[in-house]
Amino acid sequence: MEYKVLIFSLLLSVVACNKKTENNKGTTAEHSKILDGVSVQDATAYLDDPDNIKMKYPVTKKGVVEDDFFGIKVKDPYRWLEEAVTEGEETDVNKWVAAQSKLAKVYLSGISYRDKIKERLTELYDYERISAPFKEGGNLYFYKNDGKQDQSVVYKNKTWKGEPEVFIDPNTLSEDGTISLSGLTFSKDGKFAAYRTSESGSDWGTVYIKDATTGKKLADKVEWLRYSGLAWHKDGFFYSRYGDNSGSDKFTQKNQFHQVYYHKVGTKQEKDELVFADRTQPDRNYGVSVTEDESIWILTVTESTDGNALFYKKAAETSASFVKLVDDFEHNFQVIDNVGDKLLVLTDYQAPKYQVIEIDLAKPAAKNWRTLIPQKKGATLNSVQVRGGRLVARYTKEITNVLSVFEMNGTYVGDVEIPEIISKTAPVTLSGITGKKSDVEGYFSMSSFTLPTTICKVNVKTLKSEVWKRPKVDFNPADYEIEYTHYLSKDKTSIPISIVYKKGLKKDGNNPTLLYGYGGFNISILPSFALKRLPFLDKGGVYVVANIRG
Repeated sequence: MEYKVLIFSLLLSVVACNKKTENNKGTTAEHSKILDGVSVQDATAYLDDPDNIKMKYPVTKKGVVEDDFFGIKVKDPYRWLEEAVTEGEETDVNKWVAAQSKLAKVYLSGISYRDKIKERLTELYDYERISAPFKEGGNLYFYKNDGKQDQSVVYKNKTWKGEPEVFIDPNTLSEDGTISLSGLTFSKDGKFAAYRTSESGSDWGTVYIKDATTGKKLADKVEWLRYSGLAWHKDGFFYSRYGDNSGSDKFTQKNQFHQVYYHKVGTKQEKDELVFADRTQPDRNYGVSVTEDESIWILTVTESTDGNALFYKKAAETSASFVKLVDDFEHNFQVIDNVGDKLLVLTDYQAPKYQVIEIDLAKPAAKNWRTLIPQKKGATLNSVQVRGGRLVARYTKEITNVLSVFEMNGTYVGDVEIPEIISKTAPVTLSGITGKKSDVEGYFSMSSFTLPTTICKVNVKTLKSEVWKRPKVDFNPADYEIEYTHYLSKDKTSIPISIVYKKGLKKDGNNPTLLYGYGGFNISILPSFALKRLPFLDKGGVYVVANIRG
């Protein structure tokens, strides 16, 4: 079960809290020195008296490696640890991993209350979880986990009345549980479902197809997808892949010449049509998406994680080439959908906080672009959807999400009213709204530090929402305090910070504290609920999130 993988990461934090609670000795600098090969008895003695024994980590050798990036020299002394190895081989990497593993096992095996931690985590994780439902082809689909399953199961039903049927159970994809469900998309009519699997956490994927009416798995098998979405068009879908990577170094070789293909249901992969390739640009990635009405194909080209080029093609003009919209890779452009021959695009072009623009394909030059939703001061526009004939924009204001609704011409209507199940002033994380362009009603999820992911039903005409499914978790959110404050970064910018702890905690500066921050790819960490934190907090730990910038 999921809790098993959490025990290892939690133990060291909870150990520190427990030792402080039991004997108030806290931790010392000596705790990082652990003797290689210490016995279980010695490890236990160490827990009883932290100063009784010095423990030493295995020596990690340093290599002489230096790279030159545009005149800047960067040393990488641990490059040797990136060597691809097979388990059981006599290599330096395997020896180093074995020594680290031995050290951890010795230390952890001496902790007398491991079973109590496991028992508490088992209690916490043993609750039913349901995703926001979505409609496809007249059916309702949703993910559900009974609390004891490694992976959530996809269910299908005509209505909410009656017992739903299992559509895809990823727990049965392999005997050892190493194959996971990593994607699921439906054809426009809901007749076919393409589901993607991944093995052992790899980002390589394989796609299979099910008849959504009969539940029968078809013979189709599409392999070697990487950095790829799936976009249905008629009775097939677009996907991106590299060449045949069936060799022994398939997971480590350099991947070049990303290409876009179209697979038609009922055919073999070798018959797939090559839709786009550029043999002059080996390191670019390509992907094709399709507007909901399937009238326009969008080709997105990336060179890095920031900035992209955008091309389009009318679906009716299958023999025509893709037409350029932008190709400077200086800004991000994401097509939301279309209104006839006009594209609605989310972009940071001339708007660092993002805006929505309209591009008329009859006159696509930048000088003719029209702003529908301008960027907002003090908020970042994360995503936009068309729901019920309106635009639903998800903003981030400091450390909370807001769902704002606009008419299709950009006129502001108002914000979605979220259920009052936590304080109105408490920051929350909100998802987008499930559904299609014409759907007035849909579902979204909300969560916070003390609010497990809760599914809400919303009406985009009235802006009202209500709790649809709230999980029953064995904890009392009222037992915890959350403080929201700011600190000054090096350049004097004010950065939001969240501090979570158990009520009644004595704030004297001696509490074990886990400080977390992430700022990559323009991603800011928002409040989220994690059961694995509770044992740490319950033993006097403090959890802190700093919203650093990337």
